[in-house]
Amino acid sequence: MTAARLGRVLDPATRAWWRLVGRRVSLAGDHRWLAAPVCGPGPVGASWLAAEAARTGGAVREDVPTGGLLSSMSVLDGATFRANDLDPGVRDFYEQTACWRMEVWAQWSTLFQPGGELVGRCFGRRVQQLALPTRPLDVAHGMDSRVVHVVDANGDQLSAGWLRTLSATGEFVYSGCYSARLLPGSDQPSVHVTFPLQSGNVQVFLRPSVQADGSLVLSSPAGAFGSEGAYVVVQGSRLAYAARVPIHERFHVYRDGHGVLRTDHELRLYRALVLRLHYRLEPAPAMSAPSRVDRPTPMAGPAKISGDQVARGCRPCEAPSMSSLPAVSAEDVIGQSPRAQFEAFLDQHRRALHDCVAGLTEEQARRSLVSSRTLLGLVKHATFVEKVWFDEAITCRPRAENGIPETPEESFILGDDDTIATVQQAYREACEASRILTASLELDDMVHGNRRGPLPLHWVYLHVLRELAQHCGHADILREQLLDP
Repeated sequence: MTAARLGRVLDPATRAWWRLVGRRVSLAGDHRWLAAPVCGPGPVGASWLAAEAARTGGAVREDVPTGGLLSSMSVLDGATFRANDLDPGVRDFYEQTACWRMEVWAQWSTLFQPGGELVGRCFGRRVQQLALPTRPLDVAHGMDSRVVHVVDANGDQLSAGWLRTLSATGEFVYSGCYSARLLPGSDQPSVHVTFPLQSGNVQVFLRPSVQADGSLVLSSPAGAFGSEGAYVVVQGSRLAYAARVPIHERFHVYRDGHGVLRTDHELRLYRALVLRLHYRLEPAPAMSAPSRVDRPTPMAGPAKISGDQVARGCRPCEAPSMSSLPAVSAEDVIGQSPRAQFEAFLDQHRRALHDCVAGLTEEQARRSLVSSRTLLGLVKHATFVEKVWFDEAITCRPRAENGIPETPEESFILGDDDTIATVQQAYREACEASRILTASLELDDMVHGNRRGPLPLHWVYLHVLRELAQHCGHADILREQLLDP
């Protein structure tokens, strides 16, 4: 069945279902808090922006190089939220979203992934809306981001369109309309996000809160009709219907132990976890517009942004790799928490092993010296170590699915297409994935995917640290033999 024929069958049936289970609402009256953009037939994409500008008496402004999802986080100030308490980097992301770039990782619950794939095939990718990635490779090449504003006659921002597309294909992942909105009877504004659809939309009202460390939590908890949460709205020629749906989201936007801005996003159906998304956020390179950030966002890797650069709105022309290894010394964490100390020692050894092939030729890195071991093979094995002790142990995914061999001995073997650059890149990506997987865990939490059985995370940290220390010693010996035979 072609996409057009599928749409002619599924879309009217879906709208009929929501009219059946929803309640009649007056979008111009008591329920005007649900009045939001919709679009006509065909792919959604950015097609709704002009109609939304006409509905609100405004205009579309596309040339917003420093455009944010909100004009200011202070529009959310209320009984339980104060924007001035936010970490400046978190605030800057929402106020100057176009100045940031993101890398994303997706992890579906095994139970819900088939359903997510079905919805993506039947609806998301066909209508170019809410086409959430269902496989890690879907976003392997990243996502592009564009912010478009709808402004009033004075040029003031009414709402923002955030258009996210897959870098590899240009296909829309989602197209959302962002604003602040006050729900009936509430004294705390919510973040209001609308995903336009043909003759309707999906809306989410998110409750903002600032944590003690300046991080931001946005949540759509369970509640009654008219409170924060997710809604489906269907509009006809005269009548409109709305239903509250049991989908709950939580966003945590925070600065990690290395100063990198990150977001953990959870989506649940009732209480069951459906999908986890993790974003790494960093200032986009070569931005020339003034920044409202009073201090720089610390960056992993060799390139740094100075306070003077940020004050002048400058960004380095070459941004560091998204997977660069943090340059943290063990001395930096004296007096800090055991977790920070574990991670600092791990990252110090990871960097040493990663850099053991620096300055070598491809032939030197592949030269076999002791027990058929090579320096490049050691780095490749280190990728295996990360994926076994973190990915496999935490996600319970089999090694074949992780793209690693079954035995440690096989992990030292180099393929014809392995080079210093590709092996180092794979190792950096594996280390980054390990940090993401452990970010939400406590040291005493148990991981269940290792072949030894359930293990506490602190034991895993100690084991990996011991193994990396041994391999760093091996690497020192091999490198010395190569350079000073």
